[in-house]
Amino acid sequence: MKRKSFASSLISIAGILVSMPLLANSVGVYFKGGVGESRMKSYYYGPYPPYSTNYSFKGLNYELGGGFVFDTSIAGDELVNYRLNLSIDEFNYPIAPVYIWMPYNYVPKLTYGDALRLGIKNTFGFSFFRNGLFRAWAGPSLSSYYYPGRLSSNNYRRILPRLFTPGAVIGLDYHIFNSMSMIFECGLTYEWSAPKNSENHMNSLNCYISFGLVFRLNKDENSDIRLMDQCPKGIEIEKEKYKESQEIPPLLMI
Repeated sequence: MKRKSFASSLISIAGILVSMPLLANSVGVYFKGGVGESRMKSYYYGPYPPYSTNYSFKGLNYELGGGFVFDTSIAGDELVNYRLNLSIDEFNYPIAPVYIWMPYNYVPKLTYGDALRLGIKNTFGFSFFRNGLFRAWAGPSLSSYYYPGRLSSNNYRRILPRLFTPGAVIGLDYHIFNSMSMIFECGLTYEWSAPKNSENHMNSLNCYISFGLVFRLNKDENSDIRLMDQCPKGIEIEKEKYKESQEIPPLLMI
């Protein structure tokens, strides 16, 4: 029963992820780049005392990539929007030394490797400023990364990432036309790893920026507000119409 319930929950989650692009009113593409710091801890064993010890390392990591983005409210007046990012990145990460001469505390330099990374990021944004041209928002994110290449190899010193990476995002959407918007993001993510043994692990704090172009499926969204912002004469005309509609007609003379 537990296996069936677990399988059904996975199917329902997959169904939600598949249906979210259909529910979004904006679709587009984006590109991103980022840099961060990875901290590693590795245990080493030797034939002489101390027979085992651990060393901590730190080094920079880099990411570069892009993908598709779906959003439920790019230019709407809603307070909350949900954004789904599907990405493919190249992740450059530091690798801890394989051997260390422990009696002399000799630590060789770190080496670097690169890996292909597939990602899904869920973001919940809360708008704190919006008008006919801009929408500024911020909120938390939850990402899942999968490394189909080197990082998932059988080498016991390679790092296997966890599925859930928390983060924080701040974004700005600029509406070029009634059917097109430019999106900008800046965020932080914290990825911790699930090593194949409990002795070696790597945690990474990453900062990234991204930009993209989205097309709004609902082309009439906020079109009236945008036109009013760009045409002061139109505002005056609407004000005059409003005043005329509020005037009390004169009393008829008997």
